[in-house]
Formats: sequence, C-alpha cells, structure tokens
Amino acid sequence: MKYSFMVMLTFFSTLSFSSTHNWVINKDHSELQFKVSYLGLSEVSGRFKNFFGHVILDEKELPLEISIKVDAASLDTANNLRDGHLKGNDFLQTKQFPEIIFLSKSIIPLGKGQFQAKGHLTLRTMTKDFIINFGITSSVKDTWGYNNKFIKFSSKIKRSDFKIKWNKTLADQKYLISDDVSFFGIFQVQPSSAKTPSSKHMLPDTEYVRHREKVFRGEEIAAKLTGPSQGPILETIKSGETKPLFTLPKNSPVLDHRESFLWWAALWILGLLGFFSVMIIGFYSKNILIDYFPRKYEENGILGYLSDLVVIFLGLTYSLAFWFVGWGIR
Repeated sequence: MKYSFMVMLTFFSTLSFSSTHNWVINKDHSELQFKVSYLGLSEVSGRFKNFFGHVILDEKELPLEISIKVDAASLDTANNLRDGHLKGNDFLQTKQFPEIIFLSKSIIPLGKGQFQAKGHLTLRTMTKDFIINFGITSSVKDTWGYNNKFIKFSSKIKRSDFKIKWNKTLADQKYLISDDVSFFGIFQVQPSSAKTPSSKHMLPDTEYVRHREKVFRGEEIAAKLTGPSQGPILETIKSGETKPLFTLPKNSPVLDHRESFLWWAALWILGLLGFFSVMIIGFYSKNILIDYFPRKYEENGILGYLSDLVVIFLGLTYSLAFWFVGWGIR
C-alpha cells in the first residue's frame, strides 16, 4: 500500500514539470493489447480500453522516465463471460485492485530510437522488477500543428510471478492456457499542455477546411471567398514564388457549402426547433418549482426570478452553441 501511494505521488508530481519535457499519453491513437496461448495451438487476445501515463524527456528529447497506470476493469476480450472471469478472483481481482502500475527506474539505450525501461510492475498484491523494450519516434506535427511522438512497446508477464495460477490440466501434462502473457501496443504521446483535442478529428474534410489548415501551417496565403467571381487562390511555395491553386469560373457557386440555400434552410430549421425546445424546458422547470413549492412560489419572488434565470441561461447557452456551429468554426 505504501509503495502504491509513492507511485501515485510520483505520477502526479511529474505533472508540474515543464510541458517541454513532460509528455502524456493521448488515448485517441494509442492501444494496449495482450495475448495468451490457448491449448498450445491458438491464442486469445484482448485489450485494455483505459490507461494513462507520461514520459519525461531530456533536452535532446531522449526518454528519462516512463510511468503507466492501467484501469484493470477496462479489460476487453470481446466475450462478456470470459471478461467477467478475468476480472474476478481467479485472475485480476479488479474490485480489490483496480489499477496495474508500471514505474521505470532507469532507461537504457539499445540503438537508434530503441530503449529498455527497467522498473517495477505492481499487479494485485505483488510488486516485481520488470523490463519493457520500446522504440520512440522523433517529433512530428499533425494537421493542426500539435507535436506528437509514438512509443511502440512489447514485453511478457508470467502470471505465476503474481500468484495468478488458475488453469485446467490436459493430457501429457499440458495446460489449457499458458503462464506467459504477451502484451504490446503503441502510445501516442504529446506535451501535457498541448494535446490535440479529440474534436479536431470530427471536422468535415472539405476543400475549404483543407485550405484553412494549410494557411494555419504557413503553406498557403489566406484568401477569402466573397462571391462568385473571385480570382485565383494562391499557394506559397518555399522559393517565395506563387502559383494558382485553383480558379473559380465566372457565375460558379461558392465552394463553401455554408453559402448554399439548403445549408441555410437546414440551419434555421434546427435553430427554430432548438429555440422552441429551450422554451419548453424553461417552462417545464418553472412548473417543477411551482409543484414543489406551491406556497412559496411567487412570480415576483425569489423562486420566480430563479425560474426566469434558468430560461435566460438556457437561451444564452443555446444561442452560443447555435452561433458556434453555424459560424464560429468557419
């Protein structure tokens, strides 16, 4: 218990490090998988859906420390009955021991971009020395200008080392499942203060959006579309010269779909439906106050003003959301 407390203290204390050196896992493009031999002829595979962690880098962006915390109950093998067994007393005991923790003590370079992390693995009641081999890429910027590195790792756990011994005997002194469990995966890591928001991946892939992203990265110059007779949009190349990216013919429709009649019609239909929904919710909340406080409720009293504030708050919230969807992400 004392060791687990120290691990957690170390884990959270590193969040105060400079964001230049402290990189955290972004689960959007990360995965942690495992495999175990079944009948000596096949394998059962699974994954953990929830995990957290970080890597500390030095000035040369070489890893100094790795810490990983896995939510044991997030185990998933695509079979509910088997998952329940693995989370129970025969295996992980996730109710009593909800976390699996690895904390490195030293990291040894093995070659270009390849390393070996030596540290401690805590699983159920046991803490053991453990080794994980991994490779880490150089930094690469994504579409939105955020820095990324990817850590590819693999290792093996002996179940018996952690007193997980459940099995069934077969002929010739063989067992149903192997003692060795292989695990592997890849972590996307980013500076702790500059993670790519998940919502970025939901933006539509249009010519307009692609042009805006290139402008943001400095690959093109900005050119605003204002009507059907625009000139060419120019692309800036490294030599400093420019060339036409594309030219709109005369009387052609504007490329941005938001200028179309269907878009405007759909937007205002949604706007009206949302407005009436907000009004209905507001009046419903007012009726709830009247029902619960029939003697204290007065239109000019505190409860009356409170119900009016609820309606105003819902209206403002909806208006901001409506503006953002309609115009804010242009």
